[in-house]
Amino acid sequence: MTLAGVDSQSCTLPAILLDTLLFNEPDRGYLVTGDVLYRGTLYAFYESTDPVAFAHSISRLCELDSVTTILPGHNELGLSRDDLSLAQAAFHAIEGKGALQHGSGLHKFGAISIHL
Repeated sequence: MTLAGVDSQSCTLPAILLDTLLFNEPDRGYLVTGDVLYRGTLYAFYESTDPVAFAHSISRLCELDSVTTILPGHNELGLSRDDLSLAQAAFHAIEGKGALQHGSGLHKFGAISIHL
């Protein structure tokens, strides 16, 4: 898609909602994540949230090699790949404990927490 002369790719991925819209501008390295990734607590305890699908969405975003700057829909702008890697590691750690399910509580990992 081209908007105002900027080429971008869009897709939906499950996260807090089952169909969160994301935009990727590979030429600039930008990824607009909406509710998929931001610093603070990722609220994944809603009935509409599938924690396993949310974790898979984060892993899919890690595969986008062109991403250097992440622009979330909440809190502060300008996250980096390190934030994306932290979220992926957090979901993997929670899954490794067998806790990637609703009701397992608040899991803290530095700048990112995941509330299930």
